[in-house]
Amino acid sequence: DPIGNGTRDINVNYEIIKRDHKLPSYYIKYSFSITTSNTQSIFKRSVKDLRDYIKNKNPESKQIVIIDGAGWMGRQADLKDVWDYSDYCINLNHFNDLKEIIK
Repeated sequence: DPIGNGTRDINVNYEIIKRDHKLPSYYIKYSFSITTSNTQSIFKRSVKDLRDYIKNKNPESKQIVIIDGAGWMGRQADLKDVWDYSDYCINLNHFNDLKEIIK
């Protein structure tokens, strides 16, 4: 869980902590090879849970979500929610944009 305090069961793939900060500046989640509607809905809920956690505990940090794109084309409602819940939502074609996001 974020921060390791055991208060939430939220899957985070990476946390990036900038120098001189105590809490992560960026939380990164990704959804590679998620192809069923059930798993996409579960992923969407986890993105929302992380967003809620960040707003309550670490409002200065940002959430970055990386999706692989193909499976999400048929799940537009979930994709739109993931977009709305994220500070940055990128696909694999824009993976190199992480360099600009994380400075």
